[in-house]
Amino acid sequence: GQVYVALSRCRTFEGVVLRTPIRRRSLHTDSKVQSFSEESARKAPSPEQLRSDQTRYQEKIILELLDFRRLKDAIEALNRSFLEHSGSFTGNPGKQLSALAGMVTDKLLATSATFGQQLKQSYFTEGQMPEEHSALQERLRKAGGWYASVLSGELLPAAADIRLVSDNKTVLENARKQMQEIEWQLFSKKMLFEKLASEGFSVQVCLQTRIAAEIAFEKWKISRQLHESEDQVPTDASHPDLYRRLLEYRQLAANRTGTAPNNVLPAAVINQITSFLPITPRHLRQLKGFGKKRFEEYGPEVLKIVMDFCKENGLSPAPPPENTREHSLRLFEEGLTVAEIARQRG
Repeated sequence: GQVYVALSRCRTFEGVVLRTPIRRRSLHTDSKVQSFSEESARKAPSPEQLRSDQTRYQEKIILELLDFRRLKDAIEALNRSFLEHSGSFTGNPGKQLSALAGMVTDKLLATSATFGQQLKQSYFTEGQMPEEHSALQERLRKAGGWYASVLSGELLPAAADIRLVSDNKTVLENARKQMQEIEWQLFSKKMLFEKLASEGFSVQVCLQTRIAAEIAFEKWKISRQLHESEDQVPTDASHPDLYRRLLEYRQLAANRTGTAPNNVLPAAVINQITSFLPITPRHLRQLKGFGKKRFEEYGPEVLKIVMDFCKENGLSPAPPPENTREHSLRLFEEGLTVAEIARQRG
């Protein structure tokens, strides 16, 4: 049986040394195998057909390079997470993501749709292989330079500015994975277009660059994660330095009391403090999430941090967010009718 398997893989007997001779009557040709071999030979593609297939494949690779649908899908997935968990994130990352989505639509999707159509109409109808098409190569080099510039100078920085801050670890981890997919799409395309601009189009170079991009992105991702762990301040925080002081305080308070940092000061509460700069107990108690118990445990220390910050920077507190019921009651006590209160409240 083993001899049969071994011999079945031999196309000729040249170089085969057997311990015992094989008699001619022991050899026979399988008609099915013979028919299959003859049929395969008849169906073998001609040189012209092979060249045509190569041309179509190269055109397909070029169009895939101009395809940003995966990036669009990744942005939409993260946007759904923001909508589903709007109360879990500090700052306004959804607004930043919307701005990025607009840039992707205007700069990439619209441009690529037009450019791809131009390539199909002006170059892909000639039947010439893209790697050997000098006019097409020049056009692709210029396009590569433009795309690389937009990706590295505008879109990647805009994506890097989206800082995800949340006390909900599950939601945060999922959002970061979705954000990494967005960054991967931008990063890999940037490297591909940079290569296209410098070396022109080549299938081999494209495949090699994709592999190199995966390695480079892993290193880039590690540095990005280190940056995120070092700075948990939302990019749109009103006073980033105060935000950092409050983060440091809540960590110290958490260590002291043996509780989780977000139980001391949730990120949403810190964001309100840095926006309104409360310097009185009444002002601080008006913030959503800063109830009686939290105030008794941490209020005086938080007020001191805010007052010191305001004094150092010459800042005044913003008007506190007033409770709508209390506001209406105060107006009623001042003698306004229900209709007048409604008009004033809009």
